[in-house]
Amino acid sequence: MSGAGEPGAAVALFGELRGPAAERREVSVGVLSFTIEGLALRWIRFAGVEVLRGVAFVVRDRDWGTYQPVVAIEEFARNTDGIRIRLGARIVEGEATLACRIVVQAAADRLSIAGSVTSHGRFETNRTGFVVLHGGECAGGPVRVQHAAGGRTGATFPLLVSPHQPFFDIAAIEHEPAAGLVAEVRFSGDVFEMEDQRNWSDASFKTYSRPLALPFPYTIGDGESVEQTVGVTIRGRPAARPRAGGDMARVAVADDAGGQLPELGLGGRAKDYRGTEVLRRRLADLKPALLMLEAEKGASLEEFRAAVQASGAGAAVMLRPGQDGLAAWRERLGRAGVQPAAIALVTTERATVEEARRLFPGVRIGAGTDAFFAEFNRQRTARREPPPAADFQFWTVNPTVHAMDDASVMETLSVLSDQAASARALVPDVPLWCGPVSLRMRFNPNATGPAQPDPPGVAPADSDARQRGLIGAAFMLGQIAAWATAGIETLVLYAPFGPRGVIHAESGFAVPWYDACEEGAVYPAYLVLAGLAAGPRRLKLKAVRNDVPEQVVALASADALWLANRGATAIEISTPGKAVRVLDAASFAEAARRPAGFWSRDAVPMAGGRLRLGGYAVARLTL
Repeated sequence: MSGAGEPGAAVALFGELRGPAAERREVSVGVLSFTIEGLALRWIRFAGVEVLRGVAFVVRDRDWGTYQPVVAIEEFARNTDGIRIRLGARIVEGEATLACRIVVQAAADRLSIAGSVTSHGRFETNRTGFVVLHGGECAGGPVRVQHAAGGRTGATFPLLVSPHQPFFDIAAIEHEPAAGLVAEVRFSGDVFEMEDQRNWSDASFKTYSRPLALPFPYTIGDGESVEQTVGVTIRGRPAARPRAGGDMARVAVADDAGGQLPELGLGGRAKDYRGTEVLRRRLADLKPALLMLEAEKGASLEEFRAAVQASGAGAAVMLRPGQDGLAAWRERLGRAGVQPAAIALVTTERATVEEARRLFPGVRIGAGTDAFFAEFNRQRTARREPPPAADFQFWTVNPTVHAMDDASVMETLSVLSDQAASARALVPDVPLWCGPVSLRMRFNPNATGPAQPDPPGVAPADSDARQRGLIGAAFMLGQIAAWATAGIETLVLYAPFGPRGVIHAESGFAVPWYDACEEGAVYPAYLVLAGLAAGPRRLKLKAVRNDVPEQVVALASADALWLANRGATAIEISTPGKAVRVLDAASFAEAARRPAGFWSRDAVPMAGGRLRLGGYAVARLTL
């Protein structure tokens, strides 16, 4: 028997024993509402319609990391003009300290957000100032830009993901969040421009200051201050009533085709394949279609070969041609007994693809990037010749490049189809692969220096505890549903073993609850893959009518409907189904210890077509 007791709600939901949550304060003035979190105003809504995804004052280091200071609400007062809020924070880096102050004045139809920082010492930064986020749902909608140099531009938010800034020299932006509603955002204190954050799977267009054409990092001198202001003015009323928060969520399965389930696999570096026979048997039970290895110079290939043989999965190897050369890799793979079914080359060069075809006859050869969609998008947009004649094109995804909080992670699911559509426009008629997908960046392509080794006994920087929790499973189902609808051929999700994986393994640092379990315990994401991999490969899917996609993930086949709660708060759903099995905080421990047959075990009849899903719970409904 396992020595592990009950895991507790935090471990079940988030994979770790969390400290106090970041303080949030809900604010409303008439029909205007927003949430204060840190130095940000999030989800600015007017009469229930989201006007802006957020306005935040950010300070970023020389590697584009974002400081997360402790923020105090120093003043919160109602007055004749509405509400006045003052926020304060201090950021310390070396011998320099940055004192930050934000003052918000909110009325029923307008906001003024003034930010200032003063440096004590010389503070190095890549960006210090306001960023404004328009939600990804704005894509394709009209926008009017007033320029600091004079003149106005009438255009649309890019429908396809824009590889570079769609708008420069911005003094004000006006858009229509809903029919009958107009929002204007006005900037002062610096020159602003916009980037399409869907390149990094953020669900937003970001307007920021200090143009990227200027040198960075730069220094805020001792005693120097930076002051900026963002003003938001809202006109009109939404023509239609938004869905009320108390309305019953509804999900239904349609007769229309809803795409195909991608080939589902796992992937990672050599260290992610270090496992015992017990762990490899658990991997074999999962039946992944593919195992991908991110090949590294000098890393052993033996454990990858053992995992491939034990699982019966196809082998794919991601190669960076600059590491030893392709001929050397062919010899290494041959000596290790690895016979790849696919080679994923980190390249855009036709000659490299042709060389790989000669060296690996009969093997599918792909071309792509081991970094974000931004690199894929920019490299292929910049080409002056046709893309290499690869058998597939690929890129990788993680949701924490710009924001790491739970809500932002889940919001990224809404723009994955935009990445796929943009990729198809660049490389039509070529199968698309995505992955490895991970919650945390596998490496930082924008770092100015080498990565620092992880301290002993501490979770590595490229791991995220949420992959061990129900939130990691809900996110995985959301990825699968989004990419299936977008027509992706192959999706590589998480790694097999350890902190980046789906099966628990000794990792050199303490993991709550799991370390006390018997060998072979699995993370909730394993259950999602196991349930979907048990059916036919490239399973035909049904379209889903989901009136709350921002709250519920839905994926349907002819005989099953999969649902996941995208939030930590329980939700009531009206949905069809004969019987249901739920993976939630109550069943978490059983599922982790006894994953085999979980979805067919102890299913209960549906009652009245209603289902209550707890925080980040995943459900399989029999239709």
